[in-house]
Amino acid sequence: MIIIKKDGKEFRIPNGDFITAQDTSEGLFFKFKDTSELRIYCETTGQIKAIPDILMKATAKNIIIDFSSKNLISLEN
Repeated sequence: MIIIKKDGKEFRIPNGDFITAQDTSEGLFFKFKDTSELRIYCETTGQIKAIPDILMKATAKNIIIDFSSKNLISLEN
C-alpha cells in the first residue's frame, strides 16, 4: 500500500494500482493503472526528487509519504 499524507488528507493506493511517479518543477506527479493521476504541489527539494526513484525500486509492503513529517518517506514490511 502506498499512503500519501498531505494537509490533513490521506490517499491510500494499493501497490498493484501504481504505475509511476515523477518529480516536476511544481512537486510530484503520480500515475495509476486506471489512467487517473495525482499531482502534489510542493517545493521541489532533494527529498522530493528522491521519492520517485525510491517508489519504483522499493519492495516494502507499505510505503508512507508524509509531507508534514521531517522524514518524508518511510518503508514498512
